[in-house]
Amino acid sequence: MSQRSIFHMVKRRVDINIQDPVLYPVSRSWLRKSVLTTLDIASPRASYSVSLAICDDMTIQFLNHTYRGKDAVTDVLAFSSQNQGAWQGTTDYPRTSPQNEIFIHPPEQLPPLGEIIISHPQMARQAKKSKTTTELELATLIIHGTLHLLGYDHEEPDQHILMQTRTNQVTAKLFEHYRELK
Repeated sequence: MSQRSIFHMVKRRVDINIQDPVLYPVSRSWLRKSVLTTLDIASPRASYSVSLAICDDMTIQFLNHTYRGKDAVTDVLAFSSQNQGAWQGTTDYPRTSPQNEIFIHPPEQLPPLGEIIISHPQMARQAKKSKTTTELELATLIIHGTLHLLGYDHEEPDQHILMQTRTNQVTAKLFEHYRELK
C-alpha cells in the first residue's frame, strides 16, 4: 500500500459543544481547524474522533476538582481515552481507565481520542494578559490539549522540548491557514 493511499484512509471528526454560544462567540471552523492541524502534524496516519467543549469557569473548576483533585479554575483539561499521564493529577477518587476496558465500535465509528475542555473566560483573561488575540490563545490551548490526548507530556525536560517542538510546528502551520482566511 502506498503512502498516498494511507493518507486517504485517515478520517477524523471533531465534535464541538459550546456551553453558551452567545457568551462565548468562537468560530467552530477555527476550533475544528486547530484540532485537525494538530492531528495532521502529530499523528498523521491515525483516524480519530475528538470532543471539544468550551465552558465557563465554574464548570472547568468542578471538573478539575472532580477528576484531578485540584479545586481551581484552569484553562484547559484533556481527558484521553488512550493515554494516561502526569497531567491527570492525583486524586483519591476511583478512576476508570479506558485502557482496562475493551471497547468495540461499529465499523463506521471512529475511535475516540478523548475530550478537550476549555474555559472561555480563563482563555480570554490569558489572552488579555499576554496581549495576544483570543484566536491565538484558543488555538494554543487546543494544540496543548490535543497533544496531551496523543500522549505528549511536559513534566520532564526532554518531554517538554518535544511537546514545545510539536506546538511550534502546529502553530506555524495553523497560522499559515489563518493568514489565508484573513
